[in-house]
Parts: sequence; C-alpha cells; structure tokens
Amino acid sequence: MKGTVNKGILFYFLLLCTIVLGVACIIMTILIFSPGTELFGISYYGKKVDSYYAKASSEENAEYLDYLVNNNQLETFNISSNYLDINVMMIDINRIQLNINSLTTGIIKSGNQKNFVVNYNYDENTKTFNFNATGPKCSLFFSKKASINLYLPLDFNNQNLNLNLTSNDGDISIGNSKHDNFSFKNLNVEIKDSAFVNLGEKATFNNSLQLTVPKGEIKINSKLNTDLFKITSDTAKIEIDNINSSEAVIKTNSSIIKLGTVSSNLVYDSKKGVLDIEKITGTLQCEEDVLISNIFIDEAYDEIILPNAKSSTITINSLYARCFIRTETGDVTINQATDVVDIETESGDIDVVINTHSDISSPLNSTISNLVTKSGSINAKFTDVKFSNKIYTESGNISVSFKNGIDFILTYNCVKNKPTLSKGITTNEIQNSASFNIGTPNLYDNITILNNTGKTSIDDTFVF
Repeated sequence: MKGTVNKGILFYFLLLCTIVLGVACIIMTILIFSPGTELFGISYYGKKVDSYYAKASSEENAEYLDYLVNNNQLETFNISSNYLDINVMMIDINRIQLNINSLTTGIIKSGNQKNFVVNYNYDENTKTFNFNATGPKCSLFFSKKASINLYLPLDFNNQNLNLNLTSNDGDISIGNSKHDNFSFKNLNVEIKDSAFVNLGEKATFNNSLQLTVPKGEIKINSKLNTDLFKITSDTAKIEIDNINSSEAVIKTNSSIIKLGTVSSNLVYDSKKGVLDIEKITGTLQCEEDVLISNIFIDEAYDEIILPNAKSSTITINSLYARCFIRTETGDVTINQATDVVDIETESGDIDVVINTHSDISSPLNSTISNLVTKSGSINAKFTDVKFSNKIYTESGNISVSFKNGIDFILTYNCVKNKPTLSKGITTNEIQNSASFNIGTPNLYDNITILNNTGKTSIDDTFVF
C-alpha cells in the first residue's frame, strides 16, 4: 500500500515537471520568434550588430581619426566596454576605424538595457579620442560573442600613440593577426574582473606597458623593449616570452608565472604562487611580501635577493652572480653557484654546489659562502675552495663533499656528534673539533663547519 502511494506521488510530480517545462518551452518559443515581446517581465534579445566608426565624433563635420593621427592632433585612444572583447589589428582598409561586431543573444529583464549603447568623442585639448560601448544587460546569456575592433590600415606606422583599454571582463587581443606589424608608445590595460589578455609578437610598445588583470590569463609574445613594464594581478596565470625593460615589476597575490628571457632587473611581489624563469640577466628582487612562493630559475646572471620569505622554496640551476636568501621553512637548491652565496633558513634544507669562478675578487668579509640553518639539513659540494666558506646549523645534519686534489684549510666543531670523514681526508683519530690542511693551501681559502647537535659527514669524493 505504501509503495503504491509513493509511486502515485512520483507520477504527479513528474507530470507537474512536464507541464512546467512545456509552458517554459512555449514562452521561450514566443520570445525567440517575436523579438521585443515581453512576457512576465522578460524578453528575448538576439540581434546581429556590425557597425563602423571612422570619425572622431558623431557630428557631421567631425574629422576622420586617421586625419587627426597623421596631423599629430590625436595622441591617445581610450577604448572601454562592459563585457565586449577588444581587438587591435591591421586589415586592408584605407583609414583607421572602430567596429562593433556582435552576435549576442539572451534573456533580458524588464528595465535592463536592451541595445548596444555607443558614446564617442574627441578632446582637442588632451588630443584624446574616447570610445565606449556597452552591450545589452542580459540576465541569461545564450551567446556572448561581442567585440570592439580597432582596425588599422596596412600602412599604419605611427609609433607615438597611447592606447588605454578598459573592460569589466572582455578579452584583449593585440598584434595576433597575420597582417599585424605596428607599435604604440604606451599600452595600459585595466580589467575589472577576469579576462584573457593576449599580446602577440607582431605588436610592440616603446615606452611603457602596464596591465591590471585581477583574474584570468595574461599571455605576452610581444617583443617587449620598454622603459616601464608592470603587471598587477590577483590570481591570473601569466606567461611572457621575453622582457627587456628599464623597470619591470610583477605584483600579484597568488599567480602562476612563467617567463622566458628577462633582460632587465625584475621586482617580484607576490604573497604566494609560482615564478618560473628560463633566464634572467638582471637582478631579481623579491619583495618582503613574498612569503610562500615557489621560485624556479634555470640561469641567473645577476643578483638574486629573497630577503624575508616564510616558506618560499627557491631552485636555481646555474647562478653566475651573488644571492641573498632568507626563508623560514622553504628549501634552497642551487645546482651551480659561481659567486657569493648567502643563505639562511629556519628549518628549510640547503643544497648547493659551490663552483666559484677562478678570477673572483675578494668578496666583502672575504666570505664566498655563508650557509646557515637552525634545524634544516645542509648539503654543500665544492669543486674548489676560494676564500672563506661558513656552514652552520644548530640541530640539523651537515654533509660536505669536495673534489679530490683541491687545497684549503678545513675547520670543524661538531659539539655533540663526532663527524664522519672519508678515508682520504685524515688518518688521525677523529675528534669533535679539529683544524687541518687539505693539500697545501694558502691562508685565505677555508671551510668552517659548526654543528651543535646534528650529524656531520665530510668526504673528498665529489665529482662535478
């Protein structure tokens, strides 16, 4: 009996759903086939838009944009929208023009904006052209394909224009079309929410490039050679081919960043995230806000500075300059260090190959390597020993290995545990503390080890 009642309830529920769905389909059919008709406070929007704007304003006697550009009367393009994509490209036309192209469809509530609204004007005092387009405000989008296209003639060669692009969540594409080959003086992009900003290799920016993109993705293949390069983001994924700028800044909250060749100093400011650099020839300055980032560098030719990280892990394959690294729980790995390394951690591990170049001058305090951790492990390998090298831990383990045949003074003080020495180092009885020559060293080249409570091993079998 109970099962029969349950089946009856299910039948009437499904019948009710079918009726509701049928009514909804009827309403949608009426709305779609009768655009503009409003039922229950909603209407259907579906209109193809393809409009062009070549003059500086809607006034009949307004000048054409290319006339103003060619006569140095226009210096800045300000283009803004709500959700429209913004594209800049070269096509086979006679003059500069803007185009709005849309196939947007959706459901609009009563009282919401139902058509594209376009406003544009020219300010002769600031030599600025302002263009704003806002699309219909649909409560439910079926299709959101709408764009503002800035079309440039194939012979466009003005390199003194500023380009400012603003959008809520429209994508940005510049220099990605087959005919593109142009430069702007300055580019400023400001996204309010999320977007894909794609700067292709066929566009260049001579003075500055500044992007503010909270979320989404930034991809730059453009040949960057600017005075100022700056990206501000929250979580956007960032991929940049090359950076060559007098001043380069990347400020994010938690982005994943992949860079090719960075031919300038770079300021990195991110609370957390990932920074992956193939090659950097300038200084990498990590701000004190960098707390838990993972940093990977293949080749570094100038200083690496990480002053106050909480748990940032940094890995460098080849380091040809000095580094100053301070991190609490993060690990530090340098597969080849040819200059001064100054590394301190709280509990992070340190793994470094010291391959000091032969013509290095005496560093400050004559210290080549300073490796310090409170409770982490230290693994230091030496292809040669130049000047002073200090290795210290309170409670971690220390492993030191060096290439057989090099000359230096070895000093160690292992307070709690006697060290383990390979057979080639000494035939004397091993003590907790000792100082003796390896080979025939001068007075300046030395390794000093201090380990309070951890274990220490030293061997002469390292092969680089």
